[in-house]
Amino acid sequence: MVFGKIPPQAIEIERAVLGAILIERDAFDVISGILTAEKFYLLKHQHVFRAIADLQARNLPVDVMTVYHQLAKNGTLEEVGGAYELTKMTDSVVSSANVLRWGRVIFEKHLQREMIRVAGEILQTAYEETEDVFEMLERAEQKVLEIGNQNIQTYAPWELVMEKLPEGSENIATLKVKWDPAYQEKVGVKTRAAELTPEQHKTLERLSKRIYRYLFLSGYARLDYRLTDDGQFYLLEANPNPQIAENEDFADSAAHSGLPYDQLLQKIITVGLNYHAASQGD
Repeated sequence: MVFGKIPPQAIEIERAVLGAILIERDAFDVISGILTAEKFYLLKHQHVFRAIADLQARNLPVDVMTVYHQLAKNGTLEEVGGAYELTKMTDSVVSSANVLRWGRVIFEKHLQREMIRVAGEILQTAYEETEDVFEMLERAEQKVLEIGNQNIQTYAPWELVMEKLPEGSENIATLKVKWDPAYQEKVGVKTRAAELTPEQHKTLERLSKRIYRYLFLSGYARLDYRLTDDGQFYLLEANPNPQIAENEDFADSAAHSGLPYDQLLQKIITVGLNYHAASQGD
């Protein structure tokens, strides 16, 4: 309860989404681009969605029995209510045709709850008067931005290295470095997960989400940075339509983050469909 009111929620729609996934596995692919377990209001629904995601990640079948066993493995079966509760979720679902629309409702309710939470924190801080008001304002702005950034997902930072670069040569990704196979072989061009400290990972993720917002990017995008010797990140380019072919950097980064290529493509399609539906007011 917040200020004596029930937080925004859509419990029946949460149940319908989970039921749709249990009867039609493809429904998960449709909404995985906008929902995570934390977006659900009820804890038991979070447990069920997380169990489904665990099965999907291992490319295993998703149905009442497999989710039942995964919940047992996760130690959350009793909290969910067992097989009876899972079966109830499927009873009222005839088709998964509306699952994308339902998913948007769940996500919007989650955002409303987050706005209420952050507003309460800002209000409490404002009353305390124990810190500089401008620092307080900056922190409040950051909290609000973090709400908007929740639906922006980042993958593992990917770096380009030249293992055989001649001494004295500039460590710059020139046209030849990018597109000349013979020259790539000569200088030992490799791409791999970037070797960053946990703090650098956190800084880069936060920076990337803010840039994504400030540049009004949509869908998927790739941000190219240069990391200086003193640990500063400088944005070189924001690419709103990067190469997404299999075994290219974008796909490799997603795979390294646990998203196989087929699921990456489905996610991009889902994001596009959701953008179209939102713009049409569907």
